[in-house]
Amino acid sequence: MKPKQYPRGSEWKKWDLHVHTPHTQKNNQYSAAKGGNVWDKFCKRIEESDVSVFGITDYFSANNYFTFIEEFKKNYPASEKRFLPNVELCTSYVVNKAQEEVNIHLIFNPSIKNLEQKISTFLQKLKTNKTTNEGLNITASELNSQSDYEEATTTREFISQALMDTFGNKVDLKNYVLIFTAVNNDG
Repeated sequence: MKPKQYPRGSEWKKWDLHVHTPHTQKNNQYSAAKGGNVWDKFCKRIEESDVSVFGITDYFSANNYFTFIEEFKKNYPASEKRFLPNVELCTSYVVNKAQEEVNIHLIFNPSIKNLEQKISTFLQKLKTNKTTNEGLNITASELNSQSDYEEATTTREFISQALMDTFGNKVDLKNYVLIFTAVNNDG
């Protein structure tokens, strides 16, 4: 097998692993001109960007990742851009004087078999610190209002348990998900 030739040597490409889409669960700042399609506008900006790989991000959800992928492929089927699902989780851990809570990012491997189902299962298993009137923890998949998403937090223990419940406790999670926090202790 002949190795691939790179006459210029190493090539560096830009990655942006934290890009929120239109209709993000918190702080949606996207709009389109009257009669315009916000997804078309967003997809165009992504395609025209000099970034090669994007983490398509939303809080406690991956729904917009799958919507975006469908819209993007429809508009740019030959694009060489790559996309990773990034589920952003707000935690209740405070680590600085400004009392900012730490957000954890789970970047899922887009090559996982049944990716949408696996992420859905994870979110169904992921408990939040929000509770029902009976004191039961609400799961991420049960969040449904703007205030639910704004108030929801989770813990490392809840995340770990949901990952084990989804992928099993005998797998190497690095094959399925990478876990990141921000360097500045904020989301």
